Amino acid sequence: MTEPDGLALDERMALFADHYDQAADEGVIHPEIEGWGVEGGLDQPAPNGSHAQPAAADRGAWEWVDVAAVLANDPGARAAATVLLRSDGVGLLYAGRINSLAGEAESLKTWLALVACAQELRAGRHVLYLDFEDDAGSVIRSRLHHDLGVPADRLTELLHYVRPDEPITTNGARARLLADAAAWSPTLAVVDGITEALSLHGLSSNADVEIASLTSLLTRPLADLGAAVAGLDHVAKDPEQRGRYAIGSQHKLSAVSGAAYGIQSISPARRGTQDGLSRLVVAKDRPGGVRPHATAVGTVADFRFGSDGDGLVSWRLDPPDVTQATEPFRPTHLMERVSRYLEDATEDQSQRAIVRAVRGKDEAVIPAIRCLVAEGFVATSVGENRAVLHRSERPFRELQ
Repeated sequence: MTEPDGLALDERMALFADHYDQAADEGVIHPEIEGWGVEGGLDQPAPNGSHAQPAAADRGAWEWVDVAAVLANDPGARAAATVLLRSDGVGLLYAGRINSLAGEAESLKTWLALVACAQELRAGRHVLYLDFEDDAGSVIRSRLHHDLGVPADRLTELLHYVRPDEPITTNGARARLLADAAAWSPTLAVVDGITEALSLHGLSSNADVEIASLTSLLTRPLADLGAAVAGLDHVAKDPEQRGRYAIGSQHKLSAVSGAAYGIQSISPARRGTQDGLSRLVVAKDRPGGVRPHATAVGTVADFRFGSDGDGLVSWRLDPPDVTQATEPFRPTHLMERVSRYLEDATEDQSQRAIVRAVRGKDEAVIPAIRCLVAEGFVATSVGENRAVLHRSERPFRELQ
């Protein structure tokens, strides 16, 4: 398949439209084009929680929500995350919502997702694993069964694994996947990884509309079935370009309806020789149930992962240790100066422009910029010549 980044936007969308046309010929019709419909009357869930109707029906996915039912089903309490539990019982992933785990290589993000799988499987609940990066032997036999000790009977009964090698719009794959998922009622659906899934479908990580297409095609329908969808993704290699979200368009963060986490590698794991430590930092918490369990800078959990000489794995997912001075230094005075400068700026600013304009040593101003980005006070975008530009999202004040 041609790499999506090698095609112009109109060419990529034309390629994806071809997939839709093929899906329509097979009876699977994408909601953004013709509404939700499956040949033969398959009871396929739609994004609004209703069920699919034939494409020619008067009512499609555009159906009025029963407001009274929504009010009756909402007790008014803040939504709680119930999947991927810390050692104190606090959950980190929201059921029925799209969540994100983004980190650099060796940040243990895949192990975090597998720990969540192991927790759900041990509890007797169904799990989906959509694998765009690894293979069944590594995920099921080596990691879940051998390393994490999930019993074989739980794996064979409750784990549903797929390693796609063609778009979900081909050969009726999407209709079958959603029908099976509806029958199983999984509590967790891991998508490993989002960037590779986009590439398989001829889509780009840098185009908002193409990310939105994958969201409505795959991750949102799975969330609508009640699963906590956990999308695994990469971050930019350059820390200055990372911002608060995974590599590519900021729409990846916008698509998150649950919680998004940046996974910081504090010390990499070396099997049999060195334990690893990664830190989960909240980048987004739309329902608002996780952030109260995080520190002032957003750290919500420390993930410790180790193995002995025989390769036997041990892990702990603990609340952040607030008794030790492990949080990064925050140059709050300079953070306020940078924030005020960007608030007054009439256009987005490069790091070089900020350093020149803000009074202070370069080696101190740059960490101030990074802290503002990491904590969501400043947003970044890619400008001409791939320059990283900064804009104010909300004011930062030292005494707030």
